[in-house]
Amino acid sequence: MLVGITGAGGFIGGRLAPALAARGDRLRCLVRSRARTGELGGEELSAALGDGRLELVEGDLRAREEGPARRGLETFAEGLDAVVHLAGLTRARNPLEFWRVNAGGTKRLAEALRKGSPRLGRLVVLSTFGVHGPSSGPGDFAVEEGPRRPLDPYARSKLAMEAWLEGGAGDLPWTLLRPVPVYGPGDRDFLELFRWASRGLGLGFGRGESLVSMTFVDNLVDAILLALERPEALHEAFLVADVHLSHRGIAALAAGALGRSTTFVELPPALASLASLADELASGLSGRPALLSRHKLRELSWPWWLASSDKARSLLGWEPRVPPAEAFAATLLWYEARGLL
Repeated sequence: MLVGITGAGGFIGGRLAPALAARGDRLRCLVRSRARTGELGGEELSAALGDGRLELVEGDLRAREEGPARRGLETFAEGLDAVVHLAGLTRARNPLEFWRVNAGGTKRLAEALRKGSPRLGRLVVLSTFGVHGPSSGPGDFAVEEGPRRPLDPYARSKLAMEAWLEGGAGDLPWTLLRPVPVYGPGDRDFLELFRWASRGLGLGFGRGESLVSMTFVDNLVDAILLALERPEALHEAFLVADVHLSHRGIAALAAGALGRSTTFVELPPALASLASLADELASGLSGRPALLSRHKLRELSWPWWLASSDKARSLLGWEPRVPPAEAFAATLLWYEARGLL
């Protein structure tokens, strides 16, 4: 099977591409620059590169005008059996950037696939659990058909993408996946958590006993593979979550992987707001997206972000095979192997 991947050089794509190559699929990856292909799956894809099962196509989902980037997207979309659309912005300097890439880019990809891949078997699109918004309490788990109340521009852009797929792309064999926050080897967002744990500290925003749903990247990859294969996935959306943890529990798992004990500290709201303001000011000066924007701080400070994966379990047969302790240990090993800890 010839599988196209957008965002293959990112965190999730770096785990998905080797998994597809390992099962014998041929891969075509849309990249913005061949000069950065060293990021694409790392050494794990060297065998696929060597035997011709991995093809790299330069193009850009943001390209609205005719030119090399737009032609590259059209080349990427020719004759594919399946596509996994992972590319998207999770941080941006302004909300318009989210819409251009997450909503507009998906629409341009769909248009190219209509022309180039008339026999496309499946288009798996990664959205976000954030389209549902936060939970009202510790027993309120989001379900796929439930309310959608996104808090931030990123989640709103993903909701707009979903609305377009559901309303204007019925002729395409799409499946939506809405993962909760994803962690694991390749993710840098959890690095500071492990660094603080190595110093004997666990940090949290808001209430330490807040509950959040999370998923390990390899468990998400399993869900993507099932969404590619299972006929029950056609024109369906699936939440993907494998564990529900408090901020204290997250810190304890990081400390356990390190073999240390920690003291948990809740950041006071005023201090967290000051850190967010400083990060946004630095973002304005440097031109990089803020890591701790006001929208992100609001999300982190909300006590409950919970999702149910019952639909994925019943329709797809998905079960998380990597438990949290093993997942945190694998994440730590990845950081250590690269000298980050």
